[in-house]
Amino acid sequence: LPGELEFSPDQLDKVVAVWATGGRVEGRCGGLKGEASAGEVTMLSQPDLPHYSRAEDLSVTSVLLKPSIVASIVSGLPAWQAPETVRFADFRPVDPAAARLWMSTVDYVRSYVLRDDIMATPLVLGQAGRLLAAVTVSTFPISAATQESEHDRTDAKPELLRRAIEYLESNVESDIALADIA
Repeated sequence: LPGELEFSPDQLDKVVAVWATGGRVEGRCGGLKGEASAGEVTMLSQPDLPHYSRAEDLSVTSVLLKPSIVASIVSGLPAWQAPETVRFADFRPVDPAAARLWMSTVDYVRSYVLRDDIMATPLVLGQAGRLLAAVTVSTFPISAATQESEHDRTDAKPELLRRAIEYLESNVESDIALADIA
């Protein structure tokens, strides 16, 4: 995106992390600020809040995740049982090593998992979404409500595994979106 761009959309209902490969981007939301120049990563907003962002001559890889998949990783519950509220405590990576791991994981998913439409089955895409959610949670400080359920330790039964597999096979909507913008 050549030039300067400012935007202030309503809530996106997505966890948005970006990897600037050129230019500069910054986002402000709920008292937090994230910034990234070429070779850096940042979050831009809280999923359920409007935000303000500004970009200059931007080239970026963006990762959009459903908040439920991120909450599932944090809580250990299935996505449909996980709390919907996901809050990041900071939009900056916890350290440079975490940022490098996030970039390597995004590059792997883009270069190997998403490259072949035949191999990118709903099951593989679902697991790639969980991988991206896990590395995002380990890269950016998060605070999400976790609630224990009466079924936490008692629901590992073959019939539930069969239902879970059927659910994954019938759920064609992807939990992730990954895009390169230049």
